[in-house]
Amino acid sequence: MTSKTPNLKRQAIKARSQARYELLQLLYQWQLQDDSPEYVRCNSFENNARQDIDSFYFDEAWHYITAHSLKLGELFLPFLQRRSFSALDPIERAILWIAAFELTRRKDIHPTVIINEAVELAKKFGADESYKFINGILDKLSKNLPEEAPVSSSVSAQSSQTAE
Repeated sequence: MTSKTPNLKRQAIKARSQARYELLQLLYQWQLQDDSPEYVRCNSFENNARQDIDSFYFDEAWHYITAHSLKLGELFLPFLQRRSFSALDPIERAILWIAAFELTRRKDIHPTVIINEAVELAKKFGADESYKFINGILDKLSKNLPEEAPVSSSVSAQSSQTAE
């Protein structure tokens, strides 16, 4: 292993975290606008494309989440204690969508990493106690998912080599 390998891994981890950050912002915007996912993305992210994100992950997550947001939200219903997913704050919904996407479609990312990243996003963007709610509900979801949740067919060797 060369001395450059740890640095490349750190860069890949940072790029994935940055992609989650960008994805959260775009999902939030998508919820507040009455526009198609394509329109929102085209008028936001594409015009401000960044080189420091994991674009493969971002594209896969954006397309899957916007196409399956209802299905992803339903995963949380057993843990919401008589609340509907749509009643949650838009930031919380976006964070939970990202984490649910990763927990169900990206087996190359460890559940602990997924939950920690979601908690960090909630601390930065959510309400004061939002991170506790996010942590608790994702912990429950991660423990109640089937052992072999389906892996996205678009996950390639490129993404499995990328760090969390």
